[in-house]
Amino acid sequence: MSTQMDKLLAAQEKAVQKKQQAEMNEKRIKKKIVALTRSERTHRLCTRSAMLETFLQEPETLTDDEVMDLLQRAFGTLDVQNHLSTILRRRKREMEQAAREKKRKKAKENKGYDTILML
Repeated sequence: MSTQMDKLLAAQEKAVQKKQQAEMNEKRIKKKIVALTRSERTHRLCTRSAMLETFLQEPETLTDDEVMDLLQRAFGTLDVQNHLSTILRRRKREMEQAAREKKRKKAKENKGYDTILML
């Protein structure tokens, strides 16, 4: 074989190894994302459960079905449903505004970078 062919085969092998490393790195990152998501959810559930228990009298005495019945009654009222809808609309607007500001800031940073490149 020619030395050029040897070089190409070596480059191909190196590229295959890099690809395998990148795939393994991607797997590790995906696992970390899943673990963080699970951890955040667990934290949220524990925090909100603790909040709920502050409103219950003798929470250890109540069954899960009894607590669910109380929650359905509390959240089933029109007043609570309207209030929840209002909160959700406001929160979504805030999140959209934050996303727009983040996008604007990134565009501004990129514009500054583009200016530097032009120099």
